[in-house]
Amino acid sequence: VKTRCTMPQLALRLSGAERVMIGQEQRVKIELHNPGSGDATGVVLFEDVPEELRHAGGPSLEFEVGTLRSGETREMELVLTAERPGVVVNRITARGDGNLQVENQIEFEVIAPALEVAVDGPSVRYLERPATYTVSVQNPGTAAAKDIELVTKLPKGLQFVKANNL
Repeated sequence: VKTRCTMPQLALRLSGAERVMIGQEQRVKIELHNPGSGDATGVVLFEDVPEELRHAGGPSLEFEVGTLRSGETREMELVLTAERPGVVVNRITARGDGNLQVENQIEFEVIAPALEVAVDGPSVRYLERPATYTVSVQNPGTAAAKDIELVTKLPKGLQFVKANNL
């Protein structure tokens, strides 16, 4: 009598954008594969959402995949919202019956503009004498800042005369 031993396995592949703008969605493509000779049963995906990201389901996610037949691949998508700038390491773990477990991670950067405004000029101004103030705007962030509008309110007694570099 010959008996055939079947052995399920799990393989996990993750892909997504290398950079995502703060406030935008990062779509992580998940490919879960069973390259083994037997069915993988009780398969569940686990995710602890990194602090730079948010998911509507909360900070700890669990998704029941069920049975993954021998040779079968399932593709899923995890949609996360970028909340804070920085380099993100997003780990996902797949577990199944019989102590099956595989973990993989995807690394990407959440980018964000950051504006800094500085005003330089005299702290004392004599009546009827012009004063020159220099206003500088910088973006030390990791993304381009677009459609920037610089607005100021002049203190009582000052009058706008002209500006350059506009």
